[in-house]
Amino acid sequence: MTRMGIAALLRQTLVAAQNYRDKLRHSKGKKEPAARDLKMEALLPVLDGKLPARIHAHRADDIMTALRVADEFGLKVVIEHATEAYKIADILARRKVAVNIGPTTTGRSKEELRNLIRDNAVRCIQAGCMVSLVTDHPIIPVQELREEAVKVARKLRPNLDAVLATITINPARTLGLADRIGSLQRGKDADIVVFTAYPVEPQAEAKVTIINGKVAWRAEGSE
Repeated sequence: MTRMGIAALLRQTLVAAQNYRDKLRHSKGKKEPAARDLKMEALLPVLDGKLPARIHAHRADDIMTALRVADEFGLKVVIEHATEAYKIADILARRKVAVNIGPTTTGRSKEELRNLIRDNAVRCIQAGCMVSLVTDHPIIPVQELREEAVKVARKLRPNLDAVLATITINPARTLGLADRIGSLQRGKDADIVVFTAYPVEPQAEAKVTIINGKVAWRAEGSE
């Protein structure tokens, strides 16, 4: 139940997955293949760099522990929530670690949130981190995601493109889907929302929604 214990358990599990991978490789082509372990198999794409390890961490010291484990095992990591990322934003930016920050409109409901600040995402964007905003649905309904970006935009004018990226292309990159979604480009999925102003401006209103190239919703009175 201690932080050291959790880190040790994580390392032990990853070592067990490495050993399982080695056993599979050594048994390949033999008459008696190694017994399968589905839990260990789930970790193989993470060890092989095909999937990132998504680490739920609020405190800066826990994030740094995750980075040390990532270095030891050669993992790609994404930090979820990252409440104290602003304290180590320069390190996260230099290492190109994706951080999924939010929700920003929550209280300090547990010890890990003691140092929560409203400008966490702002400071991380300014440091050059790849930030995606999250609502932690259903804590904050996913429908409020744009409002999370609007609050950040108030502090980052006139760099609104960087704010829009936190709810469009950055999440797509983090998920490994940037070749399909996240930006308006030829050949990508045609899911588009038309606003009356820049999408992260407070006064912007959605007028038309296009999904798979077809109008799925239109505001009353809009053309």
